[in-house]
Amino acid sequence: FDFMMNVGSFAFALLKKNQQKEVSKKIDSYIVFTKKNLSLELGKPVTYLNTFESFKKQTKINTEIIFDIDDFSNQEIINFMQLYRNQNLTFKNYVPMSNFMIGSNSSNDKGQIKLL
Repeated sequence: FDFMMNVGSFAFALLKKNQQKEVSKKIDSYIVFTKKNLSLELGKPVTYLNTFESFKKQTKINTEIIFDIDDFSNQEIINFMQLYRNQNLTFKNYVPMSNFMIGSNSSNDKGQIKLL
């Protein structure tokens, strides 16, 4: 039994490793969900929203959504991500006390850390 489990674990790890590819999307604009008065220097147009209900998806624009994790619960963020997961959106989490963003553009890749 142990041998079969080891073989299965090895095969799964090998399969996942082969699925990994650096996924890099060109970002046209950013939307930051925060309840604070933030000003992030991201190099592209930035829109600040304080509620998820105020979000309007623009078509054909690659937008990165940034969540201020101090202002929204994990469940709220996950629900939003699931609702908009099959669109031209990428998601990152902003960690205010550390002044960085973290996230991955693919479920098969390791995440990225972007210092601000």
